[in-house]
Amino acid sequence: FLSKTVLKTVDAFLGLQIFGLSLVKFMIAFSLLLFAGTLRDSSKVLDDLSGVSPNVEMGMKAKKWRAERNFWMSSLVLAMWL
Repeated sequence: FLSKTVLKTVDAFLGLQIFGLSLVKFMIAFSLLLFAGTLRDSSKVLDDLSGVSPNVEMGMKAKKWRAERNFWMSSLVLAMWL
């Protein structure tokens, strides 16, 4: 009884329509857009740290780490939806 109720609820939830797309297709498209954005952001981070002060170097490393973290999170989300 409980499993049928859960399956009906999940089926109804995944069958929702957003902008004329099913929820799954919408989330795949949205995840793909996020992935492309993080790919662009991670490619823009500079690796040249020569001749900069330690504070600037740490700031640049933090930006690089954040961009890489966001890239891997978005790629995992995209892979899960696919």
